[in-house]
Amino acid sequence: RRQEFDDKLAMLEAERGTKTDDVRGRYGLRVELELINTLLITQPKVTIPVSISNRTTTLQRTVVWDPLMHRLEALVCDVCGQPGDGLQLCSGGHLAHDHCLAPQCVDCKRVYCQRCADQVKTCVVCNRPVCRHSLIPCSTCGRGVCREHQGLCHAADGQPAVLTAPSPVVTPAKPLAKSPDKPQPASPARNQPNAPAPKPPSTKSPPAKPLPARAAPVAIGVRIDVQIYEDRPVVAAFVMRSTKRV
Repeated sequence: RRQEFDDKLAMLEAERGTKTDDVRGRYGLRVELELINTLLITQPKVTIPVSISNRTTTLQRTVVWDPLMHRLEALVCDVCGQPGDGLQLCSGGHLAHDHCLAPQCVDCKRVYCQRCADQVKTCVVCNRPVCRHSLIPCSTCGRGVCREHQGLCHAADGQPAVLTAPSPVVTPAKPLAKSPDKPQPASPARNQPNAPAPKPPSTKSPPAKPLPARAAPVAIGVRIDVQIYEDRPVVAAFVMRSTKRV
């Protein structure tokens, strides 16, 4: 009996699929599209070769000027591939965001990015970042240390010395200085015949304050004209103002 039930269920499923295909073929919508026109828009841009350098390296890049938006396109980070306005040139010759940089060397202050992070090591004594140029190898144990901890790489029975933080110096609190006793004002004498009568308050108005000098008018630019030369990498900007209206 179980087998008969399964056979009937299979027949119903097959019949349902057949009717579904029939309804889909009868009432289905078919749309055919045909291309009738194409519009190709070309935007000219100006490329300018620039040189970016610091005290350790120099990098050549191409800057793109957008004449439609009147601005330079942002350069791309060499680490994450995203554009940015505040990129830094690392000592390995890469442009990188601040969060894509490796820790700075404590001795020479060189900065590397995450692509050249193998150039940054750590001191075995203080565990601070030190680059390969400033890392000092010990001639006795071969460990690398920073300039401040030379000779401490094997000071503890052949092991690096353990630095302890200096205990804070507690300064005793200074006692509060006693304020001198203020003399009490003398009470006015009563029934003094020779005491002068109090003067009435003055009704004169205070002198008028002088008016502050007005600052000279500052010219405000109302138009900026940007000129780009194709034969030399120069971008000239002229700020103009209107001096007379007709």
